[in-house]
Amino acid sequence: MEIHTLRSRLVTRLSRSPAGVTFLLSLLLSLIATLNAGTVGSDAALYLDIAQIFTEEGWQATYRQFDWPWFSILLAVLHGVTHIPLELLAYGVCALLMAGACALMVRFLAGRVPELGWWACLVVLSVPAFNDYRGEILREYGYWFFAVLALTLCASWAERRGWLRVAAVYAAIMAAMLFRLEALFLAVAVCTWQLLSIRCLDDLRRAAELLFFPLAGSVLALLLYMLFAEAADLPRVSNFLMLLNPGELFESLQQMSAQFADSMISRHSREDAGKIVLFGVIATLLFKFWQGLGPFAVLIFYRQGLGQIIGRFQPFGWACFFYFIVLVLFFLQTQFVSGRYISMLGWLAVPFVAFLAMTFAHRYPRSSKVLAVVSVLVMLANVVSLSPTKTHYKDGAQWVAEHVPPSAAVYFQERRMYYYAGRRIEPVLPVDQVIGSAASGFDYFVLEFAAADPRLADFLTRERLHALISFENSGGEVVTIFARSHR
Repeated sequence: MEIHTLRSRLVTRLSRSPAGVTFLLSLLLSLIATLNAGTVGSDAALYLDIAQIFTEEGWQATYRQFDWPWFSILLAVLHGVTHIPLELLAYGVCALLMAGACALMVRFLAGRVPELGWWACLVVLSVPAFNDYRGEILREYGYWFFAVLALTLCASWAERRGWLRVAAVYAAIMAAMLFRLEALFLAVAVCTWQLLSIRCLDDLRRAAELLFFPLAGSVLALLLYMLFAEAADLPRVSNFLMLLNPGELFESLQQMSAQFADSMISRHSREDAGKIVLFGVIATLLFKFWQGLGPFAVLIFYRQGLGQIIGRFQPFGWACFFYFIVLVLFFLQTQFVSGRYISMLGWLAVPFVAFLAMTFAHRYPRSSKVLAVVSVLVMLANVVSLSPTKTHYKDGAQWVAEHVPPSAAVYFQERRMYYYAGRRIEPVLPVDQVIGSAASGFDYFVLEFAAADPRLADFLTRERLHALISFENSGGEVVTIFARSHR
């Protein structure tokens, strides 16, 4: 009887707490995705390797390997305290950060509009923009968690004020920056939000309260950078500042425009190449963002009442705007952008997507049920993959660990194979370069080619290589280990 009563109380409490349900469901989804993963990702292998370096060799060796190693250091410290196996610990930390970000978002939205809680739960657990990455070990999880925390704390500060709340906002932003440096855009967003909301003297005092920390911090950071930039060796910070350099940005846009103009036939089109490139970049980013919304992408055609609610969900609106600018600048400077970069835009749009879903459900209750069912299916599709796992990477790397002398120089075509072979991860040369002319420094080669692949014929003959063994996964993907014939 007591067990039945406790169960009833638990069910009742959870039914009244969409944030709590979101947290538990997020952990479950991450567990399913992790069990379905098979192998760690390429970036995960790097983070785990750096954590091992920090544990065994200390800070200097860690920084030489990677110039923004704070996520790996966190894993190393937790590993030293808990003695949980590093890979398992990393999966657990990422799952908790993801669940925390989801629960924070739902709690914030339910606090603004109580009936929004369950739609927020559905949106935050199913949007592919960031849910596609469950089951991976990424520093983005900490970035997402602390970004959401910073924005929700900022919204709370706007209602209750106080210096401690302001300090908490910027502490969360700084924590997010330790995972990804571009989280600095959050400070710009919250400051702009307050500056543009000044209508009276009290608003000015409130804005000054929020602006004090970033202004003081900016002056201090600028002085420290000017004094110690060369001695401190901060390539990550230097590269970030280069992205913001108007001269570099204009030069990059000119280069992209010239490349595009050379491919065009019409002279008039060549004259507009810069505009075409700029608006093409913007359109590409918008399309990728829209695509990442999954089933909720249809709501872009239903915007009823959105204008009335934007103010209630600030500073998320300004954060969306400034992060989109960051994406445009990054695209123009580097000429590429990945889904992981756009994922933050998905997080920032969750309040507006959830509100659109709720208003859509009010007006079209039957259609909204279809949307909810499709969202649940997408939620499962995000974490259950039917494609074959990369077990051949692990099998090949473990064979190298067992049969190849540690002193031998081995070329791995895929970075994660270094991790599974128990070797320090090294910069991976492009395979075309190795096959073409850069093979002399290696004794063994672990390549994603079949032993009889005709593309390797000249390479094998020239380097006097022979195949030792091949490994194949369930999808027919292969890695083959080659060695020099004189060994």
